Amino acid sequence: MHGFPSNLDLSYLVGRELTYLGLDCHHLYLTLNGEVLSADRRESGVLDNVVMDSDVKIGIGGDWSLVDSSGYVIDESVEHSERRSYQVHVLLGQILTEYTVVSETTLKLVFGKGHCLSLIDNSKMYESVTIAYADTYIVV
Repeated sequence: MHGFPSNLDLSYLVGRELTYLGLDCHHLYLTLNGEVLSADRRESGVLDNVVMDSDVKIGIGGDWSLVDSSGYVIDESVEHSERRSYQVHVLLGQILTEYTVVSETTLKLVFGKGHCLSLIDNSKMYESVTIAYADTYIVV
């Protein structure tokens, strides 16, 4: 819809664990966990006075592609009637290690085991990607 700006700062994604995957008829949803910024620990191990960072929620309505560490495509957006199974679940529990704005239409997210999820802005009419973090909301 709007494209990915070359100077897009998503540094707050790096180091977060992917803890949730969801899908509906038109979207794939990701949640990267919030981080504990500070806390007091009791002798029992229980945390008190916990200050948490916000989760990051990513909605993908455009095309996407997932490759493994060898560069082989293991999953991608296709019509539901054409899909045999999903493999995107392999990202669950992985840490996002880096991101790259490849072009105005493609954002790559790289995870700890070498998987790379490419998010593709392929619509002039509809939102392809949304990223929500604290009071930041990005629409592409």
